[in-house]
Amino acid sequence: MIFNPRMFSGNNLMEILNFYAYLIIGLDKDSFSLNGGTDAFTLASQTAQLGENSGFSGWSISSKLKSRGNLSKEILSAANQNLRLFSYYYHNRGLDQWSENMVYAKSNLLVAFEQLQNLNNYTQNYPLEVLIGAKREEFSLVFGQKEAFVKNKVDEIKAYLLKVSPNNKKYWDQL
Repeated sequence: MIFNPRMFSGNNLMEILNFYAYLIIGLDKDSFSLNGGTDAFTLASQTAQLGENSGFSGWSISSKLKSRGNLSKEILSAANQNLRLFSYYYHNRGLDQWSENMVYAKSNLLVAFEQLQNLNNYTQNYPLEVLIGAKREEFSLVFGQKEAFVKNKVDEIKAYLLKVSPNNKKYWDQL
């Protein structure tokens, strides 16, 4: 089978793998530079658009809130720009700097969470839900080190996370 990014191959598994490969590459590139993953997210979105017409489930942009089509569309939307800013500040300016300059890293981790708090739409935000699902344990480990952060800032982060993801309360209680 020959890969052609301009047409759906008819092999749903191959297209799912293509979609998630583009998505993972986009997330990785966003962590290295501001909006660095736009090209990969665009390819994921194009794959989802091609998949929508295939008849296979999980591709529709309009029918399901949690579909591959909606995930790629929402990541690229202006409404989720702060989510992508979060990724950059959290990974590149925060965690990646932790061992070299902890003060700088901590301040940038707090800046990262300010970006999340600036999201206007956190209810039914599929990319935010995916992010929190992937990072909840890491958040509890990083921000659970209260001595490393100003306590009132950690309390703000905890309150925000409880508001947007109450189902993960057991993780937020560790902050």
